[in-house]
Amino acid sequence: MKKILTVLLVLLVVAGCSSTTVEQKTTTCTLESGVMTSNMEIVSEGDNVVKQITTNTTDFGSVGYSEEDIMTLVDTYTSLYGDIKGLTYDHEISDGTLKEVVTVDYKNGDMEKFLEKGVITTSEDGEVPEYVSLELTIESIESQGYTCE
Repeated sequence: MKKILTVLLVLLVVAGCSSTTVEQKTTTCTLESGVMTSNMEIVSEGDNVVKQITTNTTDFGSVGYSEEDIMTLVDTYTSLYGDIKGLTYDHEISDGTLKEVVTVDYKNGDMEKFLEKGVITTSEDGEVPEYVSLELTIESIESQGYTCE
């Protein structure tokens, strides 16, 4: 009897200490639209999106925009997103092409600021969402023309 209790106690301790982490998965979504290509890498744990990296490449020279016009746009995004914890906006301009990289760290970011700045949307009840749903994100961006794998 004592051996059985010892074995059960060991099993309980091992079960209590075992890891229950959810494996991360990356979903890639792409949109090609005339002068712009957009690629998204969505990192999730189950249905919970933990990080999203969006890379947009736009050939602004072919549509008649000047580098000055593009810098005005970049300045707008930089000031809009510059103060949000968990969000980075980087850009590079070269030979009539603008490359933007927007990284959103939902796991460590400020969800209230994300909502305030339009990075995420609220649920029907108007509350700040507890997490960003992978299923709803894919549904939303596919309705905008993205193809996801």
